Amino acid sequence: QADANKDGVITVEEVLAQAGKRFDGRDRNKDGVLDKTDAEAMRKEMAAYAVQRFMHLYGAKDGKVTREQFNAVAKERFTERDLNRDGKIDREELKELAQVAAKNPELAAVSASTTAPVPRPPQPTRAICKL
Repeated sequence: QADANKDGVITVEEVLAQAGKRFDGRDRNKDGVLDKTDAEAMRKEMAAYAVQRFMHLYGAKDGKVTREQFNAVAKERFTERDLNRDGKIDREELKELAQVAAKNPELAAVSASTTAPVPRPPQPTRAICKL
């Protein structure tokens, strides 16, 4: 994405264009500066997303998570990680799970929920440049 014109090189102009997009995305009140107001807006968005994601993960249809719902997800996660299905997670399974997570970081972040993911709010993270 950094190589906007796809010529195989990244120029300072392309870097500044990307930086401008990131700045604009963080300037929540569109006043041309990044300040506490923008940081607070981003913090609130991320907190709201975290709450929404938590409720979604645990199947809270009414805005509440019961102990049964919470435990059901814990049991489902345990079952996914008990690779040999013996009711225990041993060192070998942990090692294998760590290797899979290292090779596929996106799998490590996947929730145990089988329902559709919650849409993410605009992210204040750094963009990774690819040629």
